[in-house]
Amino acid sequence: MTPDEVEALIVETKRRTNRPFAVNIPLQVTPHAAEIAELVIRHQVPVVSLSAGNPAPWIPRFAEHGIKVLVVVASVNQAQKAEAAGADLVVAEGYEAAGINSPLELTTMTLIPQVASAVRIPVVAAGGIGDGRGLLAAFALGAQGVQLGTRLVATKEAPFHDAYKRRLVEAKENETVIVGRSVGRIRRVMRTPYVEKLLEYEQQGMPLEQFQEYTSEDRHRRGALLGDFHEGFILIRREDSHFNEAKRSKWEMNRLNYILLKIG
Repeated sequence: MTPDEVEALIVETKRRTNRPFAVNIPLQVTPHAAEIAELVIRHQVPVVSLSAGNPAPWIPRFAEHGIKVLVVVASVNQAQKAEAAGADLVVAEGYEAAGINSPLELTTMTLIPQVASAVRIPVVAAGGIGDGRGLLAAFALGAQGVQLGTRLVATKEAPFHDAYKRRLVEAKENETVIVGRSVGRIRRVMRTPYVEKLLEYEQQGMPLEQFQEYTSEDRHRRGALLGDFHEGFILIRREDSHFNEAKRSKWEMNRLNYILLKIG
């Protein structure tokens, strides 16, 4: 997203709620990391999420302005480095997660307890979590919370193409696939005609530059926003649960809150 698009979303979010919210900056994915960081500071966004890159140089600037810093990690070493750099909490993400993943390919079930034992700051679990069962499992593994992604894409309010949401609702357990292993750039996506073509190119020895072109944000937008599965791709997590319809996000949150009340 461009800085103008991000700023518009920040302004709209602040108009709609007085509750805390966060802005994610995928450091090595967006070419606008510095501009988005300044927007976060200028608009006094209370929380920033740093992913896909080294967060250490960025954390002090946010801390100066009282902004809480959340860092996405994929290993114990990354979590410890984030804590040492001043992160307020870490999101430990297993490779069941949709989208860009670590080449380490550690699972959520194995990663969360190791990270929870290795750091003193709060740990949020991510990767394949979609309902109260995943929430309870994350708590049992030592996390203090969970991060949902795919489950919220499939809500009625989410600004994605209906064809994407239908595919998520109808997806079977074998419709998620990893691309990019051949070039060291792991992504979890849904199996579609476009992805089948991408896998074929990988088998033929696709170079990194071509892979990056085929998995660009433009290709992602074509799939997610335009519903074009022949010229674009869509993301999906490895299922921990199956949802049979696109509910409203408030319904999903109320369901998770009900689980919390039952165990509280």
